Amino acid sequence: MRSANLLNDFAFKYVFGEDCKEANDALKSLLTVFLERSVNKVVVKNSEMVKDFSKMKSPRLDLLVEFDDQTMVDLEMQL
Repeated sequence: MRSANLLNDFAFKYVFGEDCKEANDALKSLLTVFLERSVNKVVVKNSEMVKDFSKMKSPRLDLLVEFDDQTMVDLEMQL
């Protein structure tokens, strides 16, 4: 069995971009670890899958992240 590389845009969106509590909780946990700040809320602003491979270089997963101190940042996934 092969494992998915979460640095791949499609795999990342499949795991973390789904509109459900489990995916959102997993994304908050991942961001908390990498950013070393407690994440209060994450909103996936742009989670659609890219069907045109010629547009793969443009950012597609924007995250609106709110930390516990109410600071808000806009993040995007890039390799």
